[in-house]
Amino acid sequence: MTQIANPATQSGPRMDSMTVTAGGSNAGTTLPWVIYRKDAGGTEELVGATRLLDLDMRHRTVEIGNTWLTEAWRGTRVNTEAKLLQLTLAFETLGLNRVGFKTHVANKRSQSAIRAIGGVYEGTFRNHYVMPDGSLRDSAWYSILLKEWPDVKDTLIRRLKSPV
Repeated sequence: MTQIANPATQSGPRMDSMTVTAGGSNAGTTLPWVIYRKDAGGTEELVGATRLLDLDMRHRTVEIGNTWLTEAWRGTRVNTEAKLLQLTLAFETLGLNRVGFKTHVANKRSQSAIRAIGGVYEGTFRNHYVMPDGSLRDSAWYSILLKEWPDVKDTLIRRLKSPV
């Protein structure tokens, strides 16, 4: 199990990669994590999950998605810190050029969260997915590019260091 922890803080999320037996993980294109929140006393609480999707080392791209947080942790620094860890891995360890994000066009909370971490809106894929109820989903796409990463990283670190 791989652990990714933020060395800049004593507390905060710790993400452990999970071994998954479905599809992309076996092909090496998906890397899922569970997110634990660690308080100052060292107690950990499972607060969510996230993953890298469609990792393409030839084109040096990946998508971050399937992120969810328990209701108590939405709107807190947990997602900011988790995304800092994932983006650092993508740009500084894997040497990627682009990290993409997509969300349902009706999910304004996710779109706001993506913009808050530095995602730039690229457009909408119309009728992108068929939902379980048979309705058609439009997907809003965002990305962060390697050349944008230094400014995005600085912004995320400043946000994490600012008073609550």
